[in-house]
Amino acid sequence: MIRYIMTRFLKLTQLVINTSKIGTIEKKQNKYYVHMLEGTSLSGFLLFGSGMFETKYCTIEICKQQHSIDYKIMEDWINQI
Repeated sequence: MIRYIMTRFLKLTQLVINTSKIGTIEKKQNKYYVHMLEGTSLSGFLLFGSGMFETKYCTIEICKQQHSIDYKIMEDWINQI
């Protein structure tokens, strides 16, 4: 069993989320919508390099059918809180 309580980061399959930057989480029709706080900086790797950008509002969508592993991780993390 993986424990998520009191973790600073939530590790998904291709993304690590700083939990202190999460504003709200919504669950609608087998999807989680993770709304990040305003002014959250995100960085990532692209095909030809890497980059960093800052956004006013960012929403991460986790679909049960398309991202089943991440959906389960998110569900377990929320149930542990």
